[in-house]
Amino acid sequence: MVRGAIEQGVSSRSWQTDGFAYADSYDEEHKRYLNLRAGEAIRVVRDARSLLVKPAVALAQFAAQEEAAARAAKVRAAAAANYAPGTAGSSAVAERPGAGVLDAPVSPSRFPESSSARPVPTEKVKTRFHGTLKLDPRKPGKQVNDLTVEILQHLTSRLDCQVEVTLEISATDLSGFPEDIQRIIKENCATLKFERDVEFEEI
Repeated sequence: MVRGAIEQGVSSRSWQTDGFAYADSYDEEHKRYLNLRAGEAIRVVRDARSLLVKPAVALAQFAAQEEAAARAAKVRAAAAANYAPGTAGSSAVAERPGAGVLDAPVSPSRFPESSSARPVPTEKVKTRFHGTLKLDPRKPGKQVNDLTVEILQHLTSRLDCQVEVTLEISATDLSGFPEDIQRIIKENCATLKFERDVEFEEI
């Protein structure tokens, strides 16, 4: 019941006045809350690290994050604007003190390239995650719950992250599956909307 109240308070549209924010933990070194969320559906993890955060404190961190993102965007835009590679056979005109203007085209090699015009190296980002978990067929519930809390919650909290979870079942009984078991499993698979054809086969 307490967990439900917390989840409702965080996901409320009026969390700034009637609710609170939620974080996975607090980073002492950088003085910030990790995976801070508010105004969205969450799943509460009851452990020693997760925290409820006051609206005023959460709003201050959200504002700081937005400001940092805006500064980073300006830096990237400035770097892109400064990148202007030279072209061969430039028609630039060279002038020497005490001499007339030379109208002949000048090779770009005559002018050293400014450091600001060099390409800015960008760090490659990792854009895909894939993992496989083997479940205990006699009690998979706890593992599925832990998977939801510890992994899926962090993935689905990302705005642009597309998450797909597939459960595959493979079973072998050398004595053979009875007809009634086959019928029951096929009917239940149809009810649970298994995407692919469910079949029992000979080995």
